[in-house]
Amino acid sequence: MDRKFMGIKRLVIPALTGIIILSQIVTLKATTEDVAAFIQDVGEIKVEVYDVEEIDETNKRAAEEREEVRLDEEEDVVNIYRDNIKGQVETQNISFDDVKDGDWFYNDVLEARAKGLVVGVSDSKYSPNTQITYAEYLTIISRLIDAEVEFREGSGEWYEKFIDSCREKGVLKDNEVIDPNKPITREKMIEYTCKALDIEPYDSMEVIFKDVDNKDASYINAAFDNYLTEGSGWAEDGLRIFGFGETATRAQLATMALRLKNYIKDPGWFMRVKAHERQEAEKLYEINKPVHVNGYVVPGYLYARYVSKSGLELESIDMDLNAPVVGKSENVKMIEDMLSSKFSEESVSQMMGAISKKNDNSADFQEVLHLEGYRVVIDAFAGDNCITVTVIMN
Repeated sequence: MDRKFMGIKRLVIPALTGIIILSQIVTLKATTEDVAAFIQDVGEIKVEVYDVEEIDETNKRAAEEREEVRLDEEEDVVNIYRDNIKGQVETQNISFDDVKDGDWFYNDVLEARAKGLVVGVSDSKYSPNTQITYAEYLTIISRLIDAEVEFREGSGEWYEKFIDSCREKGVLKDNEVIDPNKPITREKMIEYTCKALDIEPYDSMEVIFKDVDNKDASYINAAFDNYLTEGSGWAEDGLRIFGFGETATRAQLATMALRLKNYIKDPGWFMRVKAHERQEAEKLYEINKPVHVNGYVVPGYLYARYVSKSGLELESIDMDLNAPVVGKSENVKMIEDMLSSKFSEESVSQMMGAISKKNDNSADFQEVLHLEGYRVVIDAFAGDNCITVTVIMN
């Protein structure tokens, strides 16, 4: 249709009861001559003609507003859930010396313990990185899907009644042979989880996890779409990493036990909460994802680009490290690896030596190193208990 016509806001045409009668004529597939004859016989009415682009824009704004309301509601649901769990943990005074605030599994372990799904290896230790066996995971599944399993008579090993229960419920095939004491892999844990929840495997070629072949992806992709797994991290190309072939740990046991319990209780509610958490994690990844800077890769949150008033562009890598982090070997290694990809071993040694001084010096200090045509500024701030390393690439 002519856009000029669509842009007209008001148009007066001869008609008395035009809209009703005209619609009837159109319904009867009237010809152009029929419509022209009709117009000559009727009086005059007003017809509103709206711009299609304006309607589209209005609908778009309305959709955006509805999405904002939906996201606010989702956040309220998640916050209420988190507050309830925090209250349970505090009321029961649950803590483990080897489960620290900041560990990815911190909330899951404490919540799982509060709900009686897991126990520590002692009153003060949970041992989150210890491997778990087939028997241990199948026991968790059995207790969640078979209310009668605890009342069964055990005729042999402690785990036999739980494994028998899993066979009866279809988690294990009748002829499937397992070694109960063998460490269980992450992919088998996911397969058994899906079977326990009657989630069918996917027949899809979609690549969600970089380290999972199509032939092994059916249950893993199904679990991902049902928010039962998020994988173990991200590859540099932005694809997720599942951790295929890795042995499951007690930390992961707590996480999966919670997901199983909450999914069984209310799948819709569970997926709403987990969808919100996935969105939060993806936003955080976008902020922190690795960035390629002048020949080496750095975490995104460490990277910044500056443009001076004179128009000269400088790129810098800023590392704000609080004192406890500096002392952690994995963080020091991350920094050393990052710098080693750009500088010589001797230069890196000088930089790391300056960084380590923070642990031995409680006063403010600054050290400037000129290395291989670059200026490296190390600032320590005793009051803020932190150290900043700035590498300026000219």
